[in-house]
Amino acid sequence: MRKKYFIEDYLGKKINHLSVIEDLGIKNGRHKILVQCDCEKKTIKEIRFEGLYSGDTTSCGCHAIKVCSTNNLSHGGYKTREFRCWTNMRQRCNNPNKPIYKYYGGRGISVCPEWEDFAVFLRDMGYAPSPEHTIERVDNDKGYFPENCRWATRKEQSNNLSTNNLVEFNGETKTLAQWSDSLNLPRNMLRNRIFVLGWSIEKALTTRPSPTHPRRRPSRQHTSNEVSPDSKSTPCTCQDGTV
Repeated sequence: MRKKYFIEDYLGKKINHLSVIEDLGIKNGRHKILVQCDCEKKTIKEIRFEGLYSGDTTSCGCHAIKVCSTNNLSHGGYKTREFRCWTNMRQRCNNPNKPIYKYYGGRGISVCPEWEDFAVFLRDMGYAPSPEHTIERVDNDKGYFPENCRWATRKEQSNNLSTNNLVEFNGETKTLAQWSDSLNLPRNMLRNRIFVLGWSIEKALTTRPSPTHPRRRPSRQHTSNEVSPDSKSTPCTCQDGTV
């Protein structure tokens, strides 16, 4: 049987580096608590209750940074792709001076308090599988937190954009980008057929593009009255072509 944990057993107590100050109740489906770290900064922050009792969260993030530095985990700090993704994520949500802010922080997208610390972010997300991977939110209407984020390529992310048009055909629902890949048809062509020309879905997805041929300039036949500009001859004036 799974053991149950009660916040009453933790209030006022110190667990690892954290002292439990207050029970904040349920937020976004998670039980949150307020804790204070015993580090030099005496940081007070909001964390998940399950992170405390499971041992996943042992400090405000300071301890994780020390572990990373001590073990030299090859991430190189600010020089890594993960650090750049983390920095850009926070800028999009927290910096009103960024032009892109209106699409993120400006519409309520935020970074969870735990991820204001890079070491905690790296612990939760791990390293990007490849240089083509960046952080993606599974639900574009929710913020950045562990349950809503993953590493994904640009192509994978394009299929998750809120601006995508879903098209259903033969019992399958896909984005235009996915139909484009599976049918080997240009995405712009599909978009134009459906939303500009008003074609039916079946016609738009099943009609193959016409083969294109290079245009040929029609050859011009010289008449008997025409001569080359470089010729010293004079035009023929005979109607029957005789001379």
